[in-house]
Amino acid sequence: MASFTGAELLEMVRAETLHDADTQVTDNMIYRRIGVEYPRIRRWLAEQAPDLCKDSDTVTVAAGASVILKSALSPTVADTVYEHISCIERVIDTNVRRKLNLIVTAHDRLAETFMSFVEYPTEFRLYPEEDAPGSYVVTYVTGVTQGTGTASDATRAHLIPFGIEQALVSRVAAWVKQRLDDDFKYHLANADDVLKESARMLRMRHGSHSPEGLD
Repeated sequence: MASFTGAELLEMVRAETLHDADTQVTDNMIYRRIGVEYPRIRRWLAEQAPDLCKDSDTVTVAAGASVILKSALSPTVADTVYEHISCIERVIDTNVRRKLNLIVTAHDRLAETFMSFVEYPTEFRLYPEEDAPGSYVVTYVTGVTQGTGTASDATRAHLIPFGIEQALVSRVAAWVKQRLDDDFKYHLANADDVLKESARMLRMRHGSHSPEGLD
């Protein structure tokens, strides 16, 4: 992952649109748009390279409890947050983990016989509840919070593999051109080309994984 500050991305957007000091589209407006497009790029990246998921630190569920809070997951590097689940595993010993079943409802019959979990907006509930206490590792895709659209975004870190930042810049440049009634199609086409080429390279590096293969 490469890291680009908001100020660096702003400079690239200005250069691509040739509107270096246009008062119709202020710096803060561009920061705000970067904040919209950046999570979209990160979600695309997570779909292309699922093994870029994060393994959490070991989570302990105490006696009498049966819930893992999403807010308690670590690592929470920079502004990364929980985006979506990959799997939850129970730690058996140093070298062995057992994967839990993902079920849609706690009334699923799997929950009666196998360690399972149900995902809720802020937590994972483990079943059967009486067997829940123990140690777990949660594998999840990290997301990002949006920028604030203020000058503080100038120092905000944007973590993107080197080269893919051009897709982000081109998408924001297209938005700028639309606001100025200029032709924006080139920028969108360039963003698409960058993502298509990057997808091919990511598959070569990380592999193409079927759901069964990931399991």
